[in-house]
This record gives sequence, C-alpha cells and structure tokens, in this order.
Amino acid sequence: MYAHVEEETITRRGDLPKNWRNVSGLDLADDATLKSLGWLPYSEVAPALGDNEMYDGETLSITADAVVSTKITRALTPDEFLSLQADAKIRLKARRYQAETSGTVIGGSSVDTDRDTQAKLIAARVMAKEDASYTINWKLPAGFVVLDATTIIAIADGVRTHVQNCFDNEAALTTAIDLATTTTALDAVDIESGW
Repeated sequence: MYAHVEEETITRRGDLPKNWRNVSGLDLADDATLKSLGWLPYSEVAPALGDNEMYDGETLSITADAVVSTKITRALTPDEFLSLQADAKIRLKARRYQAETSGTVIGGSSVDTDRDTQAKLIAARVMAKEDASYTINWKLPAGFVVLDATTIIAIADGVRTHVQNCFDNEAALTTAIDLATTTTALDAVDIESGW
C-alpha cells in the first residue's frame, strides 16, 4: 500500500491507482518515480488490544521514505461495552432465527420450520386433536405425503420442540452475554454453539 503526501499531509492512501493526474500506469512505476510524485510506501501498525480496549484514532509518522499509521488504543466506556453486548444480542437473535426457520428432521423426514409452516402445523394439529380420523396432504421437502392425525400431532410437536430449543439456546447465550464483564469474556460467548 502507498500514501500520497503533499506538504506533509496525506491526501490518499491504499493501493496505487492505475492513473493519477496526468500519469498513466502509476501502479507500474518504480519506487524512485513514485517518491518523486509524492507516493510513499504506507503501513499500518495495530497494537494488540487489551481487555476492554478499543482503537480510537491514529498517529501518523511521515518520513522522506515511508508513512506509518499507528492505531491508538483506549479503554472502553461503560456505555461502549453495553453497546458491544447489544450488538452481540442482535447477532444472536439473527442466528436463532436462522436456526429456528432452517428446518429440522422428525422421524427421519426433513420438515420445514419457517414461520408460515409453523402456523399451518398448529392449525393442522388442532384439527387432528379434535378428529382422530383427520388426514391431510402435506408437502415435505421431498414431496407430498398423506399424514394421519397421529403423525400430524407428532410432526407439530416435533417442530414446536425444535423452535423452543432454539429459543432456549438463545436465552442461555443471552445470559452469557449479559454476564460478560470484559471483551475477552464477551468474545468467548460462541453464538454458533448449541444449534
């Protein structure tokens, strides 16, 4: 990466452009040519973050031969830590929804668990509970099958268990997020586990 410097001010940093001002093929130029045009090698230094620290700004070192950006660290405020916890809960909610609605296997058959299917299964379960001879044509991912009342109830209960397990896992992980008091502890909460 390179930085363009004019009068000790960085005007641009990143990859070299192919064309710049009246120069074509800038990205092919040698270091001496680049230096004569104000383009210097650029690097970034990011010190390791300690617990409850964040990056906040940078210091720039501009020499005749290079530009170095060093990130500045500082302690998180309590509100910033609460914001990190809130962000983790948003990611967790999305992960729970994905697990909840991505389907499950009941009795060896794949069953959809999206919200629409959940609602239809509840309605079918009510009918099956009221009428033991009730049957329906139900479309599984593998195709249509005829379901009797007992099977409808078993599938609906299986889907309900799957959905509840997803919410139970979200609740447990939410508690772990709430109990985290450091960024290390917060990072240790694995929102991919338990699904």
